[in-house]
Amino acid sequence: MADAADIAGYHEETFHAARVAAVRRAAHVRVSRTGVCRYCGEPVSLERAFCDVDCRDDHEHEQRIRAFGGSRRA
Repeated sequence: MADAADIAGYHEETFHAARVAAVRRAAHVRVSRTGVCRYCGEPVSLERAFCDVDCRDDHEHEQRIRAFGGSRRA
């Protein structure tokens, strides 16, 4: 019979696997291109989703934080 530590370990592993899967799914979502940077709102060409690599990286970082239950922007 499993003790409390075994059960807690199982739940922790299950929760962690679910969060990793959620982050991986979110990473594969296509970013729509609207003519404005998805992070800072500056105008960009329709071929681009972000104005530069810094905005893209910051956006991806915030998405990972949100996927794990955090919040970055107010």
